[in-house]
Amino acid sequence: MATEAKQIDIFDRKVFELARKMPNKTPEPFFALEEYDRIGKLRINFTLDPALYKDFKEYCEKHGRQMSKFLESAMKRRRQRIFK
Repeated sequence: MATEAKQIDIFDRKVFELARKMPNKTPEPFFALEEYDRIGKLRINFTLDPALYKDFKEYCEKHGRQMSKFLESAMKRRRQRIFK
């Protein structure tokens, strides 16, 4: 049995007031959108094994690579192999 989405009247005063308060209650998504607008990329956060992070950071420093650029390049190569 499919559940239909409830229609929301975006011009309803209560909806408008809730939307207006959202950046103050949960600012993180709005900061991420501002960052994306500024640099055209998403800032993400994830966890890694500490030893792996240390080795990766040292490798990037030794070879003059930015960690984010290195990861982005590796992810693009992987995507090309997977989604040919």
